[in-house]
Amino acid sequence: MSYDIIRGVKIKEKEKEVLVKSASNNVFPRYYEWEKCRYFEEILKEKGKEETEIAILETYISGSFQAGSKNKYHYAYLSLLFNKDFERFNWRTYGFNVEKGCDYHKEKYREDYLSLLKNALKKGIPKDNFIITKETYNGEQVFGKKTKRFMKWFYDYDKNKATKYKFIEMAKNVKSGFSNSDNWEIIKI
Repeated sequence: MSYDIIRGVKIKEKEKEVLVKSASNNVFPRYYEWEKCRYFEEILKEKGKEETEIAILETYISGSFQAGSKNKYHYAYLSLLFNKDFERFNWRTYGFNVEKGCDYHKEKYREDYLSLLKNALKKGIPKDNFIITKETYNGEQVFGKKTKRFMKWFYDYDKNKATKYKFIEMAKNVKSGFSNSDNWEIIKI
């Protein structure tokens, strides 16, 4: 399935323009260009900036937009994924049933859904960082960098090489993927 890889989003309220810097995932070589997005511009003209931002976030949720660089919509989407209240609205984890559908399609839950999206957008980019650590056999603390297949460990002087996670849930997910992670800790830096 095709999607756009997003490198940037600009909303110009005075000019009533919405620019998206993107490239398609299935076209090579990839050329990222700023383009006007008429769909979002119409929403901006009719309903304002807040509704436009919600529409952009919904496009991330649907999978049509995916992060090429981290921005506030990407982090808002991630914060929603780790929010227990969002689970009933997430079509990926709901156990989607065509007859039953997701709650966000039902009009009576639409306000709850929109308030979750608004709150996620207000949070912005998280300031906290989390890293995974463990204690070695001689009592020294080492810091983990996740690779595709294993965790690479660095001593204190190489601490900056460790993988930093914006959400503690992301670090917990990585930790749970390793069978020998009982003595690993997640710390906030």
